[in-house]
Amino acid sequence: MQSLDAALDALAEVLVTGAFHRLPQATQAIESALHRNEADILRDHDQLRKKTSRNAAYLAAALAGLRAGQARICDVQQAGSGLRTYGRKGETALIAPASSPARRA
Repeated sequence: MQSLDAALDALAEVLVTGAFHRLPQATQAIESALHRNEADILRDHDQLRKKTSRNAAYLAAALAGLRAGQARICDVQQAGSGLRTYGRKGETALIAPASSPARRA
């Protein structure tokens, strides 16, 4: 049985190391600790608040990284359809990629 303090530290480690496959176990440990240790929560309120704020910042950073990765994947996928450029008046134009040259034998 893990204390809430230790469970919050374990969640921080999951977020910092990017071991997202361990996220369900970390959140379950926190939920279990919340139900078991109400007296500890009241006693260690300030320390636990600091850790939960830290973990919220880590989670926000992880989410921002995932969103940036998703956007980059979309950019790479769109790059295959051509290059988007802008004219003098701000209009967009698509420059289609050149077809690959025929291979010589």
